[in-house]
Amino acid sequence: MKLHFKNEGNDEYRASVYLTRRCDVRCWYCQVPLIDAKKRTELSIEDWRTVVDRMAEMGVTLAVNTGGESFLRQDLLLDTVPYQIERGIYPVVLTNGRLIHKSERARETLRKLADLGLNALSVSIDKPSEDFDNDEGSISKSGTGKWALDFAASLGMS
Repeated sequence: MKLHFKNEGNDEYRASVYLTRRCDVRCWYCQVPLIDAKKRTELSIEDWRTVVDRMAEMGVTLAVNTGGESFLRQDLLLDTVPYQIERGIYPVVLTNGRLIHKSERARETLRKLADLGLNALSVSIDKPSEDFDNDEGSISKSGTGKWALDFAASLGMS
């Protein structure tokens, strides 16, 4: 678990919530250490609910749910995002878009999240050329990123 808090100067706090260290790409700029990703134990849904409770107690009003790749923990997204909303925290989900593009299960998860109140998806896009099938890394995932953003927009998300 890794949390970063930022005070916006008006008693408004924002948090970056690293749901997992696992990822399906290896971005050169990523700040999440990938070397020991397989060695770390991930938090359970109940543990994350406790984290969300603590964030709410601290006055966090916005949480960016990221990783690694957040859609590698779809179980957690489906529980934690609605729980953040319930606790008065505005959630944003950050993804590289690849799983949303390639997996019906990930698209269904995003549909459910939209139905549950998620209305903001953030997608990392690395360069302007579209390359849907780059499995070697993140160097050009703008095709899948744009696709994921278009899909989210079709669900009414921004």
